[in-house]
Amino acid sequence: MSIAISADQGGRQGPDAIAHLWAVGLGALMLARRRHPVTVLAVTALGLFAYYAAGYPAVGIAVPVTAALFSAAEFGRLVHAVVTATVVVAVSVFFRLVEGQDFSFVVGYELAGHILLMAAAIALGDGLRSRRNAQAGARRIAELTAQRYRQEAGARLHAERLAIARDLHDSIGHTTSVVSLYADVARESLGHDESQTRAALDLIKSTTTRTMSELRRTVALLPSRARGC
Repeated sequence: MSIAISADQGGRQGPDAIAHLWAVGLGALMLARRRHPVTVLAVTALGLFAYYAAGYPAVGIAVPVTAALFSAAEFGRLVHAVVTATVVVAVSVFFRLVEGQDFSFVVGYELAGHILLMAAAIALGDGLRSRRNAQAGARRIAELTAQRYRQEAGARLHAERLAIARDLHDSIGHTTSVVSLYADVARESLGHDESQTRAALDLIKSTTTRTMSELRRTVALLPSRARGC
């Protein structure tokens, strides 16, 4: 913008220090365009109008507001960007024609370029916003999918543990009943029928041994099942 001011094209007064400071101020506004996109857009447009009203050399209308239009569209202020661009173009064309500039040059030559540049800035900003929203949506879907998978895996693991617990309960309960029964038989036959006592004790031993083996195999399977879930 300072280069355009130095070219000293148009205007009622030459480029002075205030004109260059004006350009610096409009440029400095861009530092806040991401935090306050609408405010920066409005101040940029008004600052541009004030610059031309003061009679300084022409700097165009599209370039000074392009970044502000882009940021406004990027942060979802599409209506503000379109309205501001329309107002800037309309006011600029009106005052340039009122000042007596050539209609064919202002409207037939420059207008299309300004409109295209501002439209491109708005389209790029809105496209970037849409892409970011799509990426954020994709990340959210991935997070929800992973969370659902973890919940389902946890539910499966819990169900397997309950099933194993029921199996162990049934097995140990059965074994306990058998041991209790044959312990009574051994006690009743103790001192009367040694062979029956010995048979009952052997059955108690084999039953408890088999149950402990099954219990060890079941417990050994638990870590692998947990990893599989």
